[in-house]
Amino acid sequence: MRTQRTRIVVIVCALLISTIAAAIPSATIVRAQEDVPRFKETRCRFQEPEDTKITCGDLYVYEDRTDPDNSNVIRLHVAVIKARSRTAYGDPIIYLEGGPGGETLDSLSFSYPQYFTKLAQKRDLIFFDQRGVGLSRPALDCREIEFSRVDILRRAVTTKQAEEEYNLALQACRERLQEDGINLAAYNSAENASDVAELLQTLGYSEWNLYGISYGTRLALTVMRDHPDGVRSVVLDSTYPPNASLYTDIPRSADRAFTALFDGCSTEPRCNRAYPKLESAFFKLMDDLNEDPPSVTVRYQGKRYPVVVTGARVMDEMFSLMYSTSVIPYIPSLIWEMKDGNFERMAELILEDNIGTRSSVSTGMYWSVQCSEEVPFSSETELVNADALFPEQMGVFGGGDAYSICQFWDVTHAPEIENEAVVSDIPTLVLAGEYDPITPPSYGVLAAKTLRNSFYFEFPGIGHGASVSGICPSSIMQQFLENPGRKPSSACIRRMEGPDFVIE
Repeated sequence: MRTQRTRIVVIVCALLISTIAAAIPSATIVRAQEDVPRFKETRCRFQEPEDTKITCGDLYVYEDRTDPDNSNVIRLHVAVIKARSRTAYGDPIIYLEGGPGGETLDSLSFSYPQYFTKLAQKRDLIFFDQRGVGLSRPALDCREIEFSRVDILRRAVTTKQAEEEYNLALQACRERLQEDGINLAAYNSAENASDVAELLQTLGYSEWNLYGISYGTRLALTVMRDHPDGVRSVVLDSTYPPNASLYTDIPRSADRAFTALFDGCSTEPRCNRAYPKLESAFFKLMDDLNEDPPSVTVRYQGKRYPVVVTGARVMDEMFSLMYSTSVIPYIPSLIWEMKDGNFERMAELILEDNIGTRSSVSTGMYWSVQCSEEVPFSSETELVNADALFPEQMGVFGGGDAYSICQFWDVTHAPEIENEAVVSDIPTLVLAGEYDPITPPSYGVLAAKTLRNSFYFEFPGIGHGASVSGICPSSIMQQFLENPGRKPSSACIRRMEGPDFVIE
């Protein structure tokens, strides 16, 4: 049990392709200078992956390209891993991280050997921390949130109370970022896409391939729309298209993923025998935990923390666990473990997710993007009504709080184009996972409709991030990169099955 528990914690962290890092204060930003954009080689500010030929540097760009004369200049930290082959192709792959606000470079020593080594055989790989994120400066980290999360976990607060405390901490973060002179309205997908185009140009490449996962697909689609020149091919994994309504859809997406899990177990004889009527057991457990939540003290990085295990927190964590293809098989046993009164493993996961994994996302960047180009295209009424359709979710996935946050985050609303489908004839591979709780397969289908030279594949038993979750999706991606104009063979999908549920 200890081995499996440790494995789950590691896999969840790996899934999000992030690292546990303390919040770093934003570096001082400077006023516009000449020679922008420009790239300057530097030392790598992170642990380098072993057995690679890597070059690091900083890309200097305008914070606000709409007003360059008065704009700050910001810098993005970049890593280029050279292809292993002496006969490498000249078109690199640039990886676009999810989030918005997900870090890339601090976890590269782990993620590169796990997920990217094969891609580096014939092509250079380019990794960078997007504007406002990680080792780029300024970083829109909200350390106020981290303090708040630890305190909230100690207490049995309602979802509403937790949202109110989170919002107070977030307001304090916003005030600090503004005092630092950061233009929050400049941290959006359009500026992000211009960063990508300028990075590739300053590095001297004439053609390239885009590879995005989750929000990285939204960024890739924006590059395809705004800066199509030079893009040879695009891989969209777990697609988040601009014409999707994320916060309105999350309650339904969560319900779809939970249903897939419960149906998957009930139709697999071994799982059904071990965990009969899993769905009803799960929702009864949620009600019982909200009524009388246990407090469990667990250890994290040498310290002990009390965690009150409420039903709402468990439901939120279960949603997060379904991101990971490797973790999905353990979820029924985890539910049954709690049903039998053992909450230590769940308390560890809740703690890890709240002060570990989520700490590797730039909260300020996240809300600057979402409050500009996602939330404004839904009304508060729509968000509340979407949540009301699924009362058994106890408001955990409702988008009404996002609407409230955006009222005080107060960034410029994006133009209508940021809510419209991207139309393109660039060869594109679209990948989706059956169990993905946040970017359902329907999002991939939606994006592919207006991508005239696209190939769409859905994988059974796979969660979020299909390309890093199995041999079959990885091989299809490799085929596509070799010849983007030809549909890859999907024979391996027919041999795939649902999760091999662990029976304990």
